[in-house]
Amino acid sequence: MHGYAWPHQIGPDGSRRGSGLRKGCADGCLYEDGYALLRCTEGWANDDPTTPQTRIHPQDVSEYRGVVAALWEQPHREEKYLALSYAGAFDEFVISDSMDLYERVVTEGAWWDFVDETATRLVGRVLFKERLRTEATIRSWIVDDDMWLRRTSIICQLKHKGDTDTVLLADACSTNLADTEFFIRKAIGWSLREHAKTDPDWVRRYVDAHRDSLSGLSYREATKHL
Repeated sequence: MHGYAWPHQIGPDGSRRGSGLRKGCADGCLYEDGYALLRCTEGWANDDPTTPQTRIHPQDVSEYRGVVAALWEQPHREEKYLALSYAGAFDEFVISDSMDLYERVVTEGAWWDFVDETATRLVGRVLFKERLRTEATIRSWIVDDDMWLRRTSIICQLKHKGDTDTVLLADACSTNLADTEFFIRKAIGWSLREHAKTDPDWVRRYVDAHRDSLSGLSYREATKHL
């Protein structure tokens, strides 16, 4: 597994410093946009940079975006997971100005593990905080050619509970009812099942109104706890 040394752990000559390091090599130092990431082939180089003890706070949204992008561009899935962990660690930068970055993660990640984490922990948080600025983007994803953006538009409100925009949820689901893709059908059922924990009557009405259009998978998921 590769590891990283963060800015306060890298000297001007590229050498490592700082008490957070355990082991690692000094090869492959990558500098970009005023900070550094040090790839290490000998093992994990430092504690998780998103934990309170070792978290490196970005100075602004530009630095936040830069770190997330640099981690995301690394070749290994573990490094991309770290990008998502870092991205979610700084709520003040999980904002509409970062939505294009999250869109990139969704379209390039193109699998449920990256997409679902981004949809619920990042995109959903932006929508919750900045609904007026973000809804148009989510609505454009409902009909996007990219299946993973459509999935994101359906599940991004999973954690919104009583603040769920049911009009947006219904539009995201209804627009994609005819899609035969497993990940879309699963997303529809999942989003409805989750909202049923907050408003089961609304979900019952939606399911009854669309019974003929819902796939068996979506219906089973939506009604699992009703």
